[in-house]
Amino acid sequence: MNRCLPTAAAILFAAFCLAPVAANAAIGVDPAQGFVPGQLLVKFAGAPAARTVALPARIGVREAAAAIRADPRVEYAAPNYIATASVAAEEPVATIPNDPGPISGPPGPPGGWVLKQWNFLPWEGVATPLLPLSPGGIDAVGAWKNLEEAGRPGGEGITVAVLDTGIAYRARGANFHRSPDFSAGQFVPGYDFIDDDRLPLDENGHGTHVAGTIAEKTNNGIGVTGLAYNAKLMPVRVLNRRGEGFASDIAKGIRFAIAHRAQVINMSFNFECGE
Repeated sequence: MNRCLPTAAAILFAAFCLAPVAANAAIGVDPAQGFVPGQLLVKFAGAPAARTVALPARIGVREAAAAIRADPRVEYAAPNYIATASVAAEEPVATIPNDPGPISGPPGPPGGWVLKQWNFLPWEGVATPLLPLSPGGIDAVGAWKNLEEAGRPGGEGITVAVLDTGIAYRARGANFHRSPDFSAGQFVPGYDFIDDDRLPLDENGHGTHVAGTIAEKTNNGIGVTGLAYNAKLMPVRVLNRRGEGFASDIAKGIRFAIAHRAQVINMSFNFECGE
């Protein structure tokens, strides 16, 4: 042990050796602090990843992090911050898709997606009855045309990892059904870092909404449109049914997505301001 270490850091090193946190440990959340009480993420030089460490009761999280950062063997020490799902926007080829609008509610006219997805519309050019202009639009129709000309229609050949609350990508029992605007073949295997299994099913809805905006089927006469409608989706569950997730699980999800060759990682969540 480095005798120059402050007392708090010495206690923390002992805790690190004796009390690593189990992957599925049920830890209470302190929303006022924005991080898990009694835990610290510590990355030692040469280690492949940080470890989640349980702290002694008398050592504060910020105190322990500040003390242990002084040791040259430590690359970083930080609280296990808590992320929450971002507020959902409206859900979402070189031709104007015929998707009628929302799946639920009264059926809309062919092309009714335009009324819901103003953010997909062109922001300049010449408006038409079927495709008006939108000051806030990203011109998805123009992007679709460019992708077709590049031989990558709808983002074909790209895998997008969606780190979120999971995705309604398959049926299971009476409680889980695949979203009707997804096809079974557009998913690659993912992982559930909340329940620690290979079934990252959505128990909240946010992840399915985000995945739909990214890549739900387009020009199929169902629902609305996906921006990269031919991309593969990799469901990676890092947020629980309340839409909350720990930084430690999010880090595992990022490493999983990279190891399994996702070209894009989408994370529609946020930490508290200033963290």
